[in-house]
Amino acid sequence: MTDKTDDLSDSQHPDPWEQQHGETQRQFAGFCEYRDIHPLRRSLVKVAQKLGVSDTYVERLSSQFHWVSRSTEWDRQQDRTRRDRREAEIDEMNERHAALAEAVSAKVTEAVTTLDAKTLTPNQLVKLMEVSVKTERLARGESAETAAEGPVRITADEIREGLRDAGLLDPPSVDEQLHDEAIHKWLEDGTVEDDDT
Repeated sequence: MTDKTDDLSDSQHPDPWEQQHGETQRQFAGFCEYRDIHPLRRSLVKVAQKLGVSDTYVERLSSQFHWVSRSTEWDRQQDRTRRDRREAEIDEMNERHAALAEAVSAKVTEAVTTLDAKTLTPNQLVKLMEVSVKTERLARGESAETAAEGPVRITADEIREGLRDAGLLDPPSVDEQLHDEAIHKWLEDGTVEDDDT
């Protein structure tokens, strides 16, 4: 095997980690051995041992063909490649998650539109409303909490009133009104009126 240089014209400027002008195949192979060692473990001595040549010879080649700076450029290129690949993978993941969220959202919307609000407990209504408000805020790029007010809180009464206003819930019966009034009174002062007195 002959030890000759690649046929590179003066107009070509190879990347630092590629074979350089005036660098023979054998010399370039030595550089590749050095370049491909992990950056924290790179050593001219290791290259000399692997190639079966003297340390002095490898030091001379390293100096003549700028192995250290070329390897640093190689490391930077590899880092850029890894970051670009990672960003592309994250973009693909985000697209998959968005498509999945869209499909799930369509199913949830379908299920919610068929719900009979009259069959839900006040706690279920509150939870449904909290989740929908949080989801909408996040979808619009807002925090789930407002900075000044803290978490968004909605009472069961507010939800029932909103559902009644929208025609999704019948007006309360007299018994429900009395029950609600008794609960509110108990919450306010801790007393409940006894109907038997």
